Amino acid sequence: MNLFLLLACQITPPEVPEVVDARAYAAAIKETDPQKALALCQQITDTSMHGECTMFAARQVASSGGDATAICNGLVENSWRQVCRFEVVDASGMR
Repeated sequence: MNLFLLLACQITPPEVPEVVDARAYAAAIKETDPQKALALCQQITDTSMHGECTMFAARQVASSGGDATAICNGLVENSWRQVCRFEVVDASGMR
């Protein structure tokens, strides 16, 4: 019995998609390089979390003077595309 418990404690549980997504999201939000943040966001499978993460990365690009239009246009969900475009315009200072 003790051998079973010892072996059971050493088995690494499979990665749960929600946990993997949460880790990628947290890392992307902390990332200061927008391209690295965007790469982390691309790993996220949850549509809503992916959209929010990508929007933050696009905002970083726009804040630093870059063109983030293609980033927003690449979002699958229309609602996140719209929010992303708004945030990019806001971050770039366009009125």
